[in-house]
Amino acid sequence: MATSPIFKAPDPTIAKLKEVLALVGRRDFGAAEALARKLQQSQPDHADANNVLGIVLLSRKNAGAAVKFLEHAVRKQPDNAVYLNNLGCAYLDLGVIELAQAPLSKALKINPGLTKTLWLLGEFYRQGGKPEMALPYHEKACRNEPQNSDYKWALGKTFEMLGRSQEASAIFLALREHPQIGDQALYRLAVNDKHDLASPLLAEIETKLSSGPRPPRALSALHNGAGKIREQNGDFSGAFEHFIKANEADPVPFDIARYRAWVDGVIATFTPELLAAQQVGSSSDIPVFVVGMPRSGTTLVEQIIARHPQAAGAGELDRIWKFGRWLGYHDDAGKFIRQFDAKPAAEKAALAEQYIRLLRFFAPDARRVVDKLPHNFELLGLIALLFPKSRIVHMRRNAVDTCLSCFQNTLNAQHGYSRNLTTLGLYYREYARLMEHWRRVLPVKFIDVDYESLTRDFEAEARRLIDFLGLDWDPACLSFHEGTSGVRTFSRNQVRNPIYQSSVGRWRRYEAQLGPLVAALGDLAQ
Repeated sequence: MATSPIFKAPDPTIAKLKEVLALVGRRDFGAAEALARKLQQSQPDHADANNVLGIVLLSRKNAGAAVKFLEHAVRKQPDNAVYLNNLGCAYLDLGVIELAQAPLSKALKINPGLTKTLWLLGEFYRQGGKPEMALPYHEKACRNEPQNSDYKWALGKTFEMLGRSQEASAIFLALREHPQIGDQALYRLAVNDKHDLASPLLAEIETKLSSGPRPPRALSALHNGAGKIREQNGDFSGAFEHFIKANEADPVPFDIARYRAWVDGVIATFTPELLAAQQVGSSSDIPVFVVGMPRSGTTLVEQIIARHPQAAGAGELDRIWKFGRWLGYHDDAGKFIRQFDAKPAAEKAALAEQYIRLLRFFAPDARRVVDKLPHNFELLGLIALLFPKSRIVHMRRNAVDTCLSCFQNTLNAQHGYSRNLTTLGLYYREYARLMEHWRRVLPVKFIDVDYESLTRDFEAEARRLIDFLGLDWDPACLSFHEGTSGVRTFSRNQVRNPIYQSSVGRWRRYEAQLGPLVAALGDLAQ
C-alpha cells in the first residue's frame, strides 16, 4: 500500500535507497530489509532512509515496526505528502484507524494527485463503517487508474457495504479472470445474488475447480461459492460436499486439548474475589460488548442497538484482542494476572482510556457504543478489569445451527477450530463452559439474548435489550434493517431484511451430514 519516495536533492545515499526499492519490486524483502536497516542505522535522521525502511516493513506485513520509522520521516519533513501517505497506510494496517485520517487528509491536500492516498482514504472510511463517505474516494481512484485491480476490488467491497449489489457484481464480474483475485471475485458473485443450477456462474466455478491445482484460499473460495449456489437451489447434499472441500482446502491446525487447558486456567484464575479487587480501568459506561460464537446473531443485535438515537455500532474492533496479546492473556491466565497486577494503576487506566477514545472516534456523542467482535467472549475477564461499568450482551443461538453456519462460511485462520466438524463441536462446548463461568462471576452488567426468541417475539426482546442498556425505548430499533450500510461481516445481506425465522432449525437440512458435529456437541445438540 505504501507510496515510493520522490528523491529531490542530490544525495550519495539515493542510489542505495533506489536499490532497496528495486529489491522490494522483485519481492526480495529479506535483502531489502537488511539493506534498508543498514542505511537507516548509518543515518538515523535521514528522512528518506526512515521512509524507505518503513516501506520495506509494510511490505513484510510488519506495520508495528514500520510506524516508528515513518513517524520519524514525517517529523523530519511534515509537509511531505509521500511520507504522510505511508504513515496513514501503516496506521490502517496496524488497525489504529483513529490515527490514519489526519496524515492521509493532509497528504491529499498537499498533493491531490496521489491516487494511493485517495484509495487509502476510501479504505479509512470503509473500515470505519462509513461506505457512503468511502465511495467518492474509491471511485476517483478507479477513474485515475482504471486498470488497478486493488482499487477496483475496494470499490466493489464499498458497493457491497452500501447494498448496491448490482454495481458490486459488475466490478467482480470484470475481475473474475484476474490471476490473483479472480477466484475470490467469483465467490463474491455467488453470494451477492441468486443463481440457479443452470447458471453460467456455477458452471464457470465448477469448471475452474476441475481444471487443476489452485492456491488454498482460492480453492476454498470456489468451493464455498459453488456450495452457496447449490444450497440456494435445495441441493443440500451437493452443497455440503463443497463446504467440506472448502474447509479441507485451507486447513488450520487447532489443538483442542490445549484450548481446553487454557479455559481451565481462565476459570480457575478469574474468581469473583479477584474481579472485585482488580477493577482499575475506566469509569466510562459507553462500551457495550456484544459477544458469542460467530454466526450467532451478533450483527443483528448490533444493528438493533445502533438504530437508537443515543447509541452507535462500531463493528468488530480488534483493539481488546491487541490489549490481550500485549498482556499475554491467551498464554496463561495466572501469569497474565500477575503481570497485570504489577503494572501501575495509571498505565492500566491509560490503556482503558485509549479504547474509550477509539469508541468516541466512531461515535463522538453516543451514550452507548457497540463493539461486536464475537470472540471477545474469551476476554471478558480483561474487559471486566478495564471497563467495570461496561455492559455485556451475550448472543446465543441453537448450537447446531451456529456451528453449521461457521463451518459453511469458512471463517478466517483465527478460527481454525471451525474447519473440522468434530473439533468445531468440541470447541463449542468449551465456549459454553466459559460463558457459564462468566455468567456466574462477572461483576459487570450481563444479559443473554437468544436468537430464536428474538426472531419469535422481536419487539419484546428488542425492548428488553434497550432497557438493559439504560436507554429509553425508541421505535427506530424495530427498523434495524434500514440502517445497515456499515455492516462488514457475512451477515450484511441478512440484516438488510426485516426479521425472519427461516434460519431457525436450518441444520436439519443437513442432518444426514452432521453426525460428527452432533456427536461432539453431546447434550448441547438439539
